[in-house]
Amino acid sequence: MSSLESSLGWVLDCITNTANTWFPILSGAFLGLTANLIWTAAAYISFSYSTEQSRGSFISMQWGLLSLFSSLGSIVAFAINFDASALHVPIAVYIVFILVMALSFLVALFGIVAPSTVRRRDGTPLAHYPHEGFWQELKHQRRLFQDWRILAMFVPMFASEVPFIVLSSLN
Repeated sequence: MSSLESSLGWVLDCITNTANTWFPILSGAFLGLTANLIWTAAAYISFSYSTEQSRGSFISMQWGLLSLFSSLGSIVAFAINFDASALHVPIAVYIVFILVMALSFLVALFGIVAPSTVRRRDGTPLAHYPHEGFWQELKHQRRLFQDWRILAMFVPMFASEVPFIVLSSLN
């Protein structure tokens, strides 16, 4: 379900070409809320659908696809905007991205099956991570932020994410 909701966030972000200042702010906040849903869904699929031996391959495929399609999206925007005389994004870029996100919504709606129905090649069911509730998750996160090893990881995690902004932005 979070894949469906997150694709709506990306569609809303694509239509921020408006003179109203409240709309880009609202869509940016909505995109921020829904982007974490798509990352959570992707991580859930990577960790629960894979076996211990293939988990690294699942995660590398996820990151590889992210980089590939980020670059393709930038190339599409660059190609549409190549001969533009004005310093704004043409509405065609927004239309292309809205169509792509609408397609991703349909893929998420009809293509993702319930984890309880999926079996691995060896016949075992997927790993099950029970839902613990909002407050329990906040307690777990508080405990994580009290661990110095997790805090020490913030610098390398930040440093490894910054190039994705630059590398996937050709336009």
